[in-house]
Amino acid sequence: MKIKQIIPGLFFLACIASCTNEYIDVTTLPRPDCSGETSIVKEFDENPVKLLVIPDAPSETGEFNEILLFYKYQYPDSLIKKESELINDDFIKGLDIYGNINDFKNWEKFDLPIKKMDYGFEFSNQRYQGKSDAIFYISKERKVFTGNSMKLIKELKYTQEGFYKYIIFRNGLLSEYGLPDDSKIDIDQVRESNFNQSTSKYFNLFADKKFPKDTRIDDSVVTDICKRMKIPYPDYKINAFLHDNANSTRLFTNFFFMTGCDTLEKDFMINTVAMNGIHTNGLDLEMIKHETFHLLWNTSVGSPGDQSFLNEGIQEYYQQLLDSSRIKRNIEVLNRHSDYDIGNLIIRGNGQDFWGGPSENNWPIAYNISGLFVKYLIDNWGLETFKEFYTMHDREKAYKRIYNLTPSEIKNGFYDWIQKYSTP
Repeated sequence: MKIKQIIPGLFFLACIASCTNEYIDVTTLPRPDCSGETSIVKEFDENPVKLLVIPDAPSETGEFNEILLFYKYQYPDSLIKKESELINDDFIKGLDIYGNINDFKNWEKFDLPIKKMDYGFEFSNQRYQGKSDAIFYISKERKVFTGNSMKLIKELKYTQEGFYKYIIFRNGLLSEYGLPDDSKIDIDQVRESNFNQSTSKYFNLFADKKFPKDTRIDDSVVTDICKRMKIPYPDYKINAFLHDNANSTRLFTNFFFMTGCDTLEKDFMINTVAMNGIHTNGLDLEMIKHETFHLLWNTSVGSPGDQSFLNEGIQEYYQQLLDSSRIKRNIEVLNRHSDYDIGNLIIRGNGQDFWGGPSENNWPIAYNISGLFVKYLIDNWGLETFKEFYTMHDREKAYKRIYNLTPSEIKNGFYDWIQKYSTP
């Protein structure tokens, strides 16, 4: 939906960023090869043997282990070695290197254009010594996720990196894309030229300069989520980008893998948590709340990995707390699709299962079902138990360990609960 006016709930305050820089039309910037024909990831994957290399003693172990567990679950037969376990023959293999650069003891042996230095790294004659600096880099023989902060390294590990030769974060913000032809996209310049920046207790806000000046998001968006969902108030500021058009949103989120590389219509909707921030196309307060919820919940509780069903389900559960009429509407949707087997959603719940099922009004009914299913789990076993379940990637084992039920028993219990809940 195209937003023409600022909506209630968005307010104003003094401009912080310079408003004099010339606005950059992002559709004129270089674009990656969305066909995949020149993908360096494709070349890297052609290595007959690949190793995931990790430090012997990783720092910031919580975030490090979260990605490592997800990697092991996704690639159960993968070869993983600590740095000290590498032998000379390993260095001629495809190495997927993951971890804080200062946790590696013999970084120079990887033969990379990323140079280790005290408290940081150097790349392309630029030094990156900030606590929130990180880099993704790929060549035919090396795929690297490193830097000075596991939070940002984790962010890079989750992104669809295959379109670029490198991606850099500086000071916690997306800074630069490098393309295979050695051209680059200066995201710092686009951000400075196209966005007004303002701050509040919980937000670093970047609002497109085409919007009314100095738009901000009220901090009550954060406090309500934390209070209702019993998660800590953030001790950090949320980077929130309000984009004027979908092409800007796609650029800052690297969403080419979802949309392709052709120019998008301005009001094409891309709303997501990506690249260490929330991103929305337009000034839709409800969508801003939606993405803020995802960021706060997953930062506090942890990531469910490729589990769209639970990721969207907990957000819809929160929406049902705000508006109980959504529960009835969601049950009506479920009943209209009574012949739809939700088994795959319950067991895997990945993006393909979530987006590939039945839809109403071009919207997957998995959204409606997910909110009801999460409500079933929380109403019967509690919110804290659900938090423990949420981050377990192997769902079949998780149901048994957390709820002492098989997926089939959970599904049957869910339908019985729906029947009782909806009966007057």
